[in-house]
Amino acid sequence: NAGEAKATGFEGQSTFQISPNASVFGTYAYSQARFGNGLFEGNRFRLSPDNSFSLGANIGFDAPTGRFSVIPTYTWQSEVFFDNNNDRAVLQTTGDKIQDEKQAAYGLLNLRIGYQPNDRPVKFELFATNLLEQDYIKDAGNTGDAFGIPTFIAGEPRYVGVSVSYKH
Repeated sequence: NAGEAKATGFEGQSTFQISPNASVFGTYAYSQARFGNGLFEGNRFRLSPDNSFSLGANIGFDAPTGRFSVIPTYTWQSEVFFDNNNDRAVLQTTGDKIQDEKQAAYGLLNLRIGYQPNDRPVKFELFATNLLEQDYIKDAGNTGDAFGIPTFIAGEPRYVGVSVSYKH
């Protein structure tokens, strides 16, 4: 009842060892996912960005008492819609004329710093996610949209923490 659909795309990943103690890595994905005919003709699939990528590094260095590691990562995605109807006014049953149930392109920066003492099975790490406090929405619409009051689920704010792991 929504019409035919077609998705083509590409995904790739690469890692480069730039020194014995450092590597960089990245991913890229392209997705052209669209409805081909019917009611949703030309619309994008729900939660399907056309482009997304990630970049990161894994850097380690030895100290007299143990090993330190630093892992920064950045992920980015292009605009997504939260419903297959792409929040188009002509497809709304509640009179909603504003196309606001979508997320514009955004990126997230994360960082993890670790220390593992020599000859010890314990590792200590500091980490931060969404380091730049990027505002974004993970999902919207859903059941509330049927009543003209869409629900919005916010993305996680900056989160900073400490972890301790033990490997025996």
